Amino acid sequence: MTTRTKDATVISLQRKIKENTENFMLGGSAVSATNPVPIAGSSDGTTSTVMLVDSDGVLYVKGEYSDPSTWVTTQDLTGSYADYGSEIDMRGFNKLGIYIVCDTNDSRSITLRVLAKHTSSGSDEYEIDGISTKVVRGAADSADLNIYYDFDTGNAPYLQIQAYAGTVGASAGNLSIVIDKKWRN
Repeated sequence: MTTRTKDATVISLQRKIKENTENFMLGGSAVSATNPVPIAGSSDGTTSTVMLVDSDGVLYVKGEYSDPSTWVTTQDLTGSYADYGSEIDMRGFNKLGIYIVCDTNDSRSITLRVLAKHTSSGSDEYEIDGISTKVVRGAADSADLNIYYDFDTGNAPYLQIQAYAGTVGASAGNLSIVIDKKWRN
């Protein structure tokens, strides 16, 4: 678990790893998404360094990742793009891992996409150049599938997962989704 605090002059970070607690403090430095700042601290006499990144006033540790989170338990596919889960807050992270369990049933041509949003709860959604869309199952694919995708999301603060089936069929397929978030250089 990592806790972070920030005031006008001092940035503090406390990170608990197993039974050890590491305390980090940095005073008077400007931290931003484009100006990450390395800080050092220790819990037992050894030095550990982390890189802090400020995204919209929230501090994140560069290289951090989130625990896997169930995003969609089970949702049926439709014939047009539909949101799968709520929007994803990506502030402080630049990679999204998506674990999909696809129960194909009679659905074919199943497509997943991840869209960027610049504002939380905003209606404007944008394709991410070169990586937004993944074909989960093709027109001739009928087998169920467990698959993982890793999306490089740049600095998009919010994302929305959507999916659809080109052919829904008599018995609609469905997706279950688990996500995790990472910060990578």
